[in-house]
Amino acid sequence: MLSDSLLFVILILISEVLQVSPFPLHCASRYEKNVVKPMVESRDLILCWVVQINTLKSCSCFQNGTNDMANVADDEGEMSSSPKCCLGHNLVKDHILALSKEVNLEIHHTFGQFHDHFLLCHSETASGRRVPTSPISNYKSVHLQHLHRQHSRLRSTSQALFQLYERQVEQRLSQHREILWFTAEHVHKRHPRGAAPLTPKKPPKRNLVVLKVFASNEEPGLKNSHSVINFNDSVLHYSDSGLEDSSQHPFAVTHSAPNDIKDQKIEDKLSQSYTSLLSSSTHSSVNDSTHPHHLQAPRSKRSALVTFDDPAYLKQWHLFNSLGSRMDINVTGVWQHNYTGSGITVAVVDDGVEWRNADLKANYNRMGSWDLNDDDPDPSPSSTKQSNHHGTRCAGEIAAVANNKVCGVGVAYGAQISGLRVLDGTMTDSMEAEAFNKKMDINDIYSCSWGPDDDGRTVDGPHLMAVKAMKYGVDFGRKGFGNIFVVASGNGGEHHDNCNFDGYANSIYTVTIGAVDESGEMPYYAEECASMLGVTFSSGTNNKRDIVTTDWTEGKASGCTDSHTGTSAAAPLAAGMIALMLQARPCLTWRDVQYIIILTSQKVDVALAHWQENGAGLSHSHKHGFGLLNSWRLVNAARVWETVPWMTSFSYMEAGADKIIPKGSKTPLKMIHEITEADIRGLGLFTLENVQLTIWLTHPCRGKLGVQLISPAGTLSVLAAPRPLDNSTSGFSDWTFTTVRCWGEQPLGNWTILFIDNDEENFGQGRLTKLRLTLFGTPMTASEFAQRRQRVEAAMSGEFLSAGMSQACAPAQKYDSPYTPVSDRTLKIIILSGAFCLVMAIYETFEYIFCYDDEKKEAARNRVLARRARRLVDTSISSPDGDTSLPNGASLSLAFEDDDEGDDDVFDISETARLIRRDQNTGSEVIPMATFSYEEVRDPLPSNVVSSAGTVRDQSDQPDPN
Repeated sequence: MLSDSLLFVILILISEVLQVSPFPLHCASRYEKNVVKPMVESRDLILCWVVQINTLKSCSCFQNGTNDMANVADDEGEMSSSPKCCLGHNLVKDHILALSKEVNLEIHHTFGQFHDHFLLCHSETASGRRVPTSPISNYKSVHLQHLHRQHSRLRSTSQALFQLYERQVEQRLSQHREILWFTAEHVHKRHPRGAAPLTPKKPPKRNLVVLKVFASNEEPGLKNSHSVINFNDSVLHYSDSGLEDSSQHPFAVTHSAPNDIKDQKIEDKLSQSYTSLLSSSTHSSVNDSTHPHHLQAPRSKRSALVTFDDPAYLKQWHLFNSLGSRMDINVTGVWQHNYTGSGITVAVVDDGVEWRNADLKANYNRMGSWDLNDDDPDPSPSSTKQSNHHGTRCAGEIAAVANNKVCGVGVAYGAQISGLRVLDGTMTDSMEAEAFNKKMDINDIYSCSWGPDDDGRTVDGPHLMAVKAMKYGVDFGRKGFGNIFVVASGNGGEHHDNCNFDGYANSIYTVTIGAVDESGEMPYYAEECASMLGVTFSSGTNNKRDIVTTDWTEGKASGCTDSHTGTSAAAPLAAGMIALMLQARPCLTWRDVQYIIILTSQKVDVALAHWQENGAGLSHSHKHGFGLLNSWRLVNAARVWETVPWMTSFSYMEAGADKIIPKGSKTPLKMIHEITEADIRGLGLFTLENVQLTIWLTHPCRGKLGVQLISPAGTLSVLAAPRPLDNSTSGFSDWTFTTVRCWGEQPLGNWTILFIDNDEENFGQGRLTKLRLTLFGTPMTASEFAQRRQRVEAAMSGEFLSAGMSQACAPAQKYDSPYTPVSDRTLKIIILSGAFCLVMAIYETFEYIFCYDDEKKEAARNRVLARRARRLVDTSISSPDGDTSLPNGASLSLAFEDDDEGDDDVFDISETARLIRRDQNTGSEVIPMATFSYEEVRDPLPSNVVSSAGTVRDQSDQPDPN
């Protein structure tokens, strides 16, 4: 009874320990506790820290996607309790509350996708440490602004006190046993990437010649002629210098135009003035059997037969351009096959979306939207700032409703759009992370037409939480196929900026899109970089047309604009084209999308863009990436595409470099590293994708530095170009450059890294302290990659656009979340069961060792007696003269078994002592013969068969039946 009570007490203690023990059951991998110190330029430090702790229970209510519209913050900032929240939420609050009290910080935010990450902030007015009662915390931007003002006031009042408090908090966090890592939070600015107009240039005076052409392939004898298509699909040609032979064009009319007239105004005027002249025109389809001089590859099939009643559609030259070179995204043929983005949702991450706009409302997805600035479900922009029309314009480019007689149409006018309002307020790394994963199972594509300052001196990008959010999105978004993040490359061309200094454009998880004008040339504002994937259309100089799209209706705005500019306008067009791809093949992964863009993009601006062909036969330009995106080619390639194999990587670290960078552009610091088969054996790294170089270096004037990477195939990537305006002394600390120019090459061979100091003697020397080279790739072989390219080119005829001509989609790969591979409850039950079995085994072992003495002695005595009985049986069945025969040939049988073997024994061990007798003649112990039974064998049974009575019958004396 006492032992049972003791066992019960032990089990209760184990159960209690498991319930309160702070061990990280849900962490699949261990993190070394450290302070993450990213590069923080043009940012204001606030007394907030993102921490990852290891005491949380895995809870389904912390998983993104379980939150419904009922979970909305009330006025006090608390959250209504949700029945979906797990029972362990009280335990979570207890741990976080204890931590916040210990470090004297207030819990400001929890992350829906990372349930063990928290934002802790110092608040001067906090009366207590409030803990959110729901996984969606109160994350209003106004509260961040209030904290920012508090901390800025403290820093301006006493810089020493501010720094002292910062050091104290970080010291306590680093000593706390439950914290895995932490990083300080900063407030920064993210700017929409609309281009500012240049100073107008005075164009030469024009004499416009306008004529009617019945077929689009008829070319009039005009000098410097241009083409304009009107709503009747007829073609107007006008010239700056007049007709060569006016007799060939009887309908020609000459008009003088003012010097400052733009092509868009010409088109408007001609469409209005010559409607009656063209009313008798016959429709004609356009097939690009020829191509303009600046396009290397011939254009694919296209059609002019798609018409809409939206009044601004005729001006949307980026959708169908009949002016001059016919530079457009080639989408009309795709529309004719009913690929309009149906079933796809594109999230516009911006300053808000005016979803009540008549040109957007029918395609608005309420369930995929959220306002992170005000923490409510309505992402409508604030009218307090005149620039808050940016997100609405981008949304119109993507999915403006067609045939509603309002403004124009979107690239994917059958898709849905959602709004994630985040730019209109205080921006932090945590808020970016929340935006990148918001409604990730509803939103397929995230369009981000914003980024850090494009001032030619900033080095900035997503910090740790935003990077983790993008990684989480490509791994688990779109139900396992991965979210697509489309980002604008930037508008810092005037300041000699480079998009490799922008961490968003520099990420392997994003599709980085640059801009070209309607002539296919690089605009004045566009940036160059080695990480650019492709380009599409936007504004140019003053004599080039801007993008026509939906506008907001606040104030004097009309709801439609013809002046959307910059890479802000290019990225949404790419997002719309990707929506068409996803409709054509919903199972495309984020890497599949990158591959298809690379293999289908076309060269533009061939003479000036410095195209280089890499070792895999792919051409890339720092100005235009792999080329101009083409909707027809993208969708056709998507229809025949098969998912690429998994991603693999190899990383080489040179931690103790400590090398001086020589002065002068002709004497660079050259570092060569050879990658051998032994280095990558077992990794399956056969074909390269992205290549990254992370560096740590110091220099008194960072803008003088250049960094270049040369692959084993000889492909040159300019990772960092000199920037005249960048006079920072910060150098680079853990900054990663990315290049896509080695895509498709083989990794083996010598990789050369050049560090070039373009300063002669004006500044001190730079010093390289550490670098890391990382190669990303796939097990796809070179021959398999070549076969994919051939398959893509063979699909350009359009034969696979019909329904049923594409392979069925395989289900997405299911990844166990690295944060909850198995629930804590299950793991604790397993551990409790194992502990119970261990305790029982130890208990039984000690019980047998120290207890049951009498029983063990009796068992030992019985074993001795059993051995003696067996020995005596062998001797007792024999007569003294050795004759063992019995009368009539009968034989003897002794049934002797242990008591534990059965109930059929003639005698048991306990009776052995009574059976033993001492023989008077020999003096030895024997068992008397009377103990045994025997009988004569009468039946003809086989010899040596034991009867049921326990006797042995011998058939040797029976007569032969023959």
